[in-house]
Amino acid sequence: MLRNGQVFAGYTVEGLLGRGGMGSVYLARHPRLPRRIALKLLNQELFADSEIRARFEREADLAAQLDHANIVTVFDRGIEDEQLWISMQYIDGVDGDSIDVRALEPAQAVRIIAETARALDFAHRRGVLHRDVKPANILVERSDDPGPARVLLTDFGIARLLNDTGRLTRTGTFVATLAYASPELLSGANIGHQTDQYSLACSLFRLLTGTGPFDATNPVALIQGHMQSPPPLLSAIRPGLPHELDAILVRAMAKRVEDRYGSCGEFADAAVAAFAGPVSVPAPPPAPSPPTVVLPTPPGPQLWFPTPAPARALPAVPNRLAMTGKSGLGFGVCVRAIAFDPGGRVLTSIDSVDKVRRWDLTTDATTTKSLAGSHDPIAVAAFFPDGRQLVTGGGGTAQVWDSTTGRPADAAFVGHNRWVWAVACSRDGGRVATASADQTVRIWAVATGAQIGDAAALRTSQAAGALAFSPDGRYLACGSSADEVRLLDTHTCRIVWSSRSTDAVPANSAVVSVAFSPDGRVVAAGSSDGSLRFWDLPRGRLIGSAAGEHHKTIHSLAFRADGTLLATGSADKTVRFWDPTTGKEIGQALTALSPIWSVAFSPDGGSLAVAAGKSVQVWK
Repeated sequence: MLRNGQVFAGYTVEGLLGRGGMGSVYLARHPRLPRRIALKLLNQELFADSEIRARFEREADLAAQLDHANIVTVFDRGIEDEQLWISMQYIDGVDGDSIDVRALEPAQAVRIIAETARALDFAHRRGVLHRDVKPANILVERSDDPGPARVLLTDFGIARLLNDTGRLTRTGTFVATLAYASPELLSGANIGHQTDQYSLACSLFRLLTGTGPFDATNPVALIQGHMQSPPPLLSAIRPGLPHELDAILVRAMAKRVEDRYGSCGEFADAAVAAFAGPVSVPAPPPAPSPPTVVLPTPPGPQLWFPTPAPARALPAVPNRLAMTGKSGLGFGVCVRAIAFDPGGRVLTSIDSVDKVRRWDLTTDATTTKSLAGSHDPIAVAAFFPDGRQLVTGGGGTAQVWDSTTGRPADAAFVGHNRWVWAVACSRDGGRVATASADQTVRIWAVATGAQIGDAAALRTSQAAGALAFSPDGRYLACGSSADEVRLLDTHTCRIVWSSRSTDAVPANSAVVSVAFSPDGRVVAAGSSDGSLRFWDLPRGRLIGSAAGEHHKTIHSLAFRADGTLLATGSADKTVRFWDPTTGKEIGQALTALSPIWSVAFSPDGGSLAVAAGKSVQVWK
């Protein structure tokens, strides 16, 4: 690290501007001219890495070819004491990632993007792709002069020429920023100038809302968002924005390159035109972590849900299902939860006396582990999506465990003062929800064990006995002892919908199980009286209900991967199948020898695992 006043390559260091994983940037004085420059140094220990060195030198060479008012100018580059350096234009200002979006007028955000679009189109006309467009690489200059501040694009560290077929990154190495990366960049497909346009559109989303379009802490969930999900509607997140912006961003962030605008400038012009008339937009709410999203209060939901992907063709429920293999995973008390691994080859179960068993369905081999250090009887349990971790609840705490070793993870969730009745895991594995007899629902960060949000805001008038995260993690469905389902916005910790707005409350019943359809548009609830209900959330209406088919508590619900089938497991020892679009029963029920506590479809939808009493069976 250089000291203030130290001379390096002729430049006198005045201070550190920033540091990253590959190097540092210093403010320095030019040796001969009365000018301050930004001096970028590659970390000395990386000098021997030929790929990183080539990328660093390439940044200077490409950026030096781009003489434009909206691109940071590169003056010189060289090597000093086995350290590569670049001297470039110093911009006294802030980067887009540091801007407080609450104080940024939407029209100003669009102007910043429009200026950046000019820089990108200029680079594209000269055959240069930036490939890492994001707010942190967009600089806004401070100025006392009247008029708009200058906007400049910087950091061409992973840029490449359009006609360049060579590679400056190792096979399998990804160096762009995931939050703003296009589908084709993530998949390794051919890229073009529309790749930068996609990232620029993500940057506009960030400047208008304070968060990226696919906000997730888990890289896999982030990639899935870019590859598969449409962008959230801006007008639903920040009311008052021109509705035209929704369609503009959908086009600029289209999954197919050919569906986007012809240039970054064309996209920016469309965004500017959306503000041509008088628009009054309230500032977005403060952005804690996770960021706040404004949604209406019940009744009458006005929630955003993604457009469902085309359903995969899976077989309908036959009149009679055949059990394959043998019953496995015998237990001393009863099985509480089951889960397939993502490949559908391993089935993992947890029982009420802390035994975890993994069943390899291809070899029929099983392994058993006891949860190390578990003292309270396990009342509830839920597996993470990969099946390798689970969360259990019993006394006043919940604990995450490694199901392969039986050892506790670092995350223990302490805060309830009475029995934990329900647990749920978000699909990205980053959060856990718990509900307790103390009439609170709490959401926890798995990485830190810290509570997210205010417990007082999650206090309920009746104890919640069932929880489920929506597929995108945005909502938490809470089933209560008053046979009510409520939808909690996990960003704002506000109730945004209640089933009481669509149906009467049955007497002497409680919601015991809840589940979202794979596209998040339908929520189903099973009750202690054996009744089942389905709601269409975007329309805020009851699809259908069933009472009498199950005559005892519905302990578990599971949607098939394509969303066309729901399985319900009941204490009446039957599994039944339902059409979520109509709420009607289809096919023939399965009958077990013991009450059923858990059901789970395999990832391909071809098998169903059923936990009944002391055993687990797999059916096809």
